[in-house]
Amino acid sequence: MADVVGDPTSIAEKHQDVRVNVKSKRIFAYQLAKYKSLLIKLLERQPELNESDVEKILEEMLMNFENAVQENITVGGLSWDEAAEENGEDYECSTVDDLLDEKIVQTSWKRSVYPKKILPYFVRSLKAERKLMGLFDNTVKAQEVKRDPVQDTIMSSVSAAAPVMFRQASTVMKSLKEVKQMAEGLHQVLNTQPSAETLEAYRDVFSNYEGKRAEVRCSSESNRQSIKRAASEREYSTRYVPVVPSTPDHITVSLHWN
Repeated sequence: MADVVGDPTSIAEKHQDVRVNVKSKRIFAYQLAKYKSLLIKLLERQPELNESDVEKILEEMLMNFENAVQENITVGGLSWDEAAEENGEDYECSTVDDLLDEKIVQTSWKRSVYPKKILPYFVRSLKAERKLMGLFDNTVKAQEVKRDPVQDTIMSSVSAAAPVMFRQASTVMKSLKEVKQMAEGLHQVLNTQPSAETLEAYRDVFSNYEGKRAEVRCSSESNRQSIKRAASEREYSTRYVPVVPSTPDHITVSLHWN
């Protein structure tokens, strides 16, 4: 009798539902429309088929594909026909809440699981880096770099002289600006054209000045000649030396020129 009835566990396995359970009918319909578009593109790329044949094959294939998919899925434990239509704002709000809850659960699960998975790889990478650093320490010996005292003195002197040079340069630039202004003023004065009245006044003044200058020049030349004559007479008088007579009988006078 037991053999005829069979094991209840084996009977349950035979009648086990192998259909795919989905949560949303609308999302699955959206995915189904995507796959339909792929099938349409595949049929359009068949050049050996006529347009009428393509339309008939496309209708039959899409209908069979949709029926097969609907028969092999369940929406929340219900068949496709038994599941309610998903329309309205209430359903959209509920789906958004469900998606948000699902994302929160996934994020919390990843935060709790992924660090444990990453930890051994992180430890291995740290150990490998330490081994590499040990190899570098054994092969390469660091040397201390000594500072050159001469270079330090040069740098200190340069840093000390820099502000003085800056002040000198600033004063030179200021003086150059003043000289430039003076030169521009002189250039303007030299380039100015005198008027007729100023030219007449210039001629009157300098014509009288030239006459007086000629008179002064003549008087100065005569004065110079008299001064030269007096100087020569003075020189001659200083050079004259009287000679003492050797005998009282014969008195002779001679001129002695040095």
